[in-house]
Amino acid sequence: MKMIQEHYDFLEKSINDTGENTKDMMKKYKNYRLSMATFRWDLLWKANISQFINKTLYLYLKDDQIDTALRKITNTQ
Repeated sequence: MKMIQEHYDFLEKSINDTGENTKDMMKKYKNYRLSMATFRWDLLWKANISQFINKTLYLYLKDDQIDTALRKITNTQ
């Protein structure tokens, strides 16, 4: 993973602080036939850290690299 550990830790904490990174929420997305990618990125935006994403992560990462971190945080494929 290309993401700096400090940034990963902040991202993980921010996503987990939403309280929506749960198996029940994943199940709801699946029931509505939404992809796990949609689940991951919805959680990212619900974390309300768009300035961090735009001014920090996008300086050195692409979407697919951010998604790799999101997959690890949410335990999804």
